Amino acid sequence: MLQAKMPPDSVPCPQSGPILVTGSHRSGSTWVGNVLSLAAGSGYVHEPFNVKTRRGICAARFPDDFTYVTRETEGPYVGPLGDTLRWRYAYAAEIPDLRTPRDVARMVRDGAYFKTRQLQGARLVMKDPIALFSAEWLSERFDMPVVTIIRHPAAFVASLIAAGWTRFHFSKLLVQERLMEERLAPYRAEIAAAAAELPDPVEVGILLWRLMHHHIRQLRRDHPEWIFVRHEDLTADPVASFRDVYGRLG
Repeated sequence: MLQAKMPPDSVPCPQSGPILVTGSHRSGSTWVGNVLSLAAGSGYVHEPFNVKTRRGICAARFPDDFTYVTRETEGPYVGPLGDTLRWRYAYAAEIPDLRTPRDVARMVRDGAYFKTRQLQGARLVMKDPIALFSAEWLSERFDMPVVTIIRHPAAFVASLIAAGWTRFHFSKLLVQERLMEERLAPYRAEIAAAAAELPDPVEVGILLWRLMHHHIRQLRRDHPEWIFVRHEDLTADPVASFRDVYGRLG
């Protein structure tokens, strides 16, 4: 059961590339990603899969959030993501979107951050819950060890409501036929109903938690070498929990 306390696992991750921190949104991935990037020789990148992320960070044009990328569909994404994961800032993609002096200042700041980390040979920590459905592809394609955060369903729903994230366009999942067939088939009818009915905030949160953690269960079954950690365990004993995560990442 995902709610059960997970025993510590000291088996090192076999992947040695950039680190992916994922899980459901509102699971504490920003906190975990920032803590992991405090390690010497590391750097942090925030949500390349988010359609609102500046294109200098990642030039890929995702059709919507929670895009499911596989070897068969990687064409538009593999190059831009590869650049991001190698600390290559996409000036050519960012410049057309500049509108204000603040935008220019942000580009200069982010570009300098990328270049500095590139020159240092820093290990990239990519925090991105929106990449959850593509985690398997990212791990295989870019040799990424994956840290997946699991949060108690009640805390997840409460966090969504507190943040005002009370609506979700389930159609963005429904239109991805490969995702529905390969990952979310048991929830097709519920997702279709939610896309048509706009359920209340609690029902939105419950369905999101169920379908995302259904996917996480599949990942945990297929990838025992990945790191799966409960948000509640991290907050209860952060020193010991992060020591274990750091140790496994190498």
